[in-house]
Amino acid sequence: MDVDSQTEAAHLLLDHVPIVDLARELSSNSASISAQPRTRVMHVSLGTQVGGMERLLVEFAKFTDRSRFELCFASLERRGNIAEEIEALHWPVYEFNKQPGLRPGIVIRLSRQMRKCHTQVVHTHNTSAFIYGVLAARLAGVSQIIHTRHGQRFGASSRETFLFRRLTSLVHRVACVSEDGRRLSEQEGVSPRKLCTILNGTDLRRFQFAGIKPYAPVI
Repeated sequence: MDVDSQTEAAHLLLDHVPIVDLARELSSNSASISAQPRTRVMHVSLGTQVGGMERLLVEFAKFTDRSRFELCFASLERRGNIAEEIEALHWPVYEFNKQPGLRPGIVIRLSRQMRKCHTQVVHTHNTSAFIYGVLAARLAGVSQIIHTRHGQRFGASSRETFLFRRLTSLVHRVACVSEDGRRLSEQEGVSPRKLCTILNGTDLRRFQFAGIKPYAPVI
């Protein structure tokens, strides 16, 4: 269709559909999209001290799509500096002050907080948080559970490995940050259908203060 034909077709369309009606329809569609409720996600970690996995919690807090997701964070042990960074980004952090050893009461308290926050998705990070988070989510009636395996689980006890294998049957997806983590998870009995790999990334803007260009070699 040439330009003149396209112009004529556009005029015919506007003759039959008043501009006011078009604007009203577009406005209605836009309002419908913006009115969609945000999905409430709770991130569960053992602590919020400074560390590699904990830094990723800050990345979640910083880069999540706020128009689609509403976050909160549960720190099973005492708060750390990471909690302050997350709260500075206007997401709440709940502290449970877990003591060493197996503490079943944490499951009850965590499930209550999930219900209070109307949590729809629970995202756990590493084994200890996974065990408490999955049990609390089931108790709170949260069906969508995601777990991220950040490391190799070095030093995990046989009991933790057993619980890890059994409880993964209750989760929707197990994300590993490396292919090694995925391979080890499969060896430990996690269903391959639930496994996926999402490689860790680095926000290059954090290092721009040194004047280093992206992809420049560093010695």
